[in-house]
Amino acid sequence: MKPDILKKLIRLEDSLRKAVRYPIPSDGQWAVLPPARGGVYAIWKGAKAVYVGETCHLDHRLGDIARFRRHAFWHRLISPKAAAEDLQRYRVSFIAGFLGRKELEEFLTVRWLGKVPGRLSYCDDIEQIRNA
Repeated sequence: MKPDILKKLIRLEDSLRKAVRYPIPSDGQWAVLPPARGGVYAIWKGAKAVYVGETCHLDHRLGDIARFRRHAFWHRLISPKAAAEDLQRYRVSFIAGFLGRKELEEFLTVRWLGKVPGRLSYCDDIEQIRNA
């Protein structure tokens, strides 16, 4: 991976890590409305990121988070029923408006979640990403 690309991904990672972590509203009404544009978001449980996603419409996608049947996070990690009871333990942060959303999502999936997305499984840069 080119050093300038790696530096940019690390800057964006830092921005998302430092972004405000909003509680997930049980009624779908966000205290601060997510922007109506693309970005990357993370779902946090305490200090640990448990899900990273990218979207072309943060406002729509984050609206789906509170509607448990419509977001993959709840189906992958916990049941929708448990999610309703456990909602206050999670927070969401996001950064918006840049190119390379998918690349950042995959970069953070490797670094924060320790998973290698299938598309990257043949990539020579995995160790470079892990050790950045």
